[in-house]
Amino acid sequence: MWTLFDDGSTIGTKGSEDGVIIKDEEHNSGARITIEKEVGNSIPFAITCGIYGLFVHTVYCSDSEVMTKYESMKHDIDKLLKELSNDNMSGLIDDFINKY
Repeated sequence: MWTLFDDGSTIGTKGSEDGVIIKDEEHNSGARITIEKEVGNSIPFAITCGIYGLFVHTVYCSDSEVMTKYESMKHDIDKLLKELSNDNMSGLIDDFINKY
């Protein structure tokens, strides 16, 4: 289940991509996903996500795609979390990174 990270205290603070965090959620099985705005002159948004102890991945996107991509990434992270004991976990992570 996804909930606000640190009770929402990170909203409005500077994120890992030097933007302003506007959405920050954590999964109770050990994952996190964050949206930052204003990350650069030509980059409106960054989405950084990862599964604790396995990987961290950042993608950059436009206004029109940020929420769709964010929700899609959360859905795919949910699927990855269900496969944590899979012998092909590195292949599944590679597939996720290649998709996004």
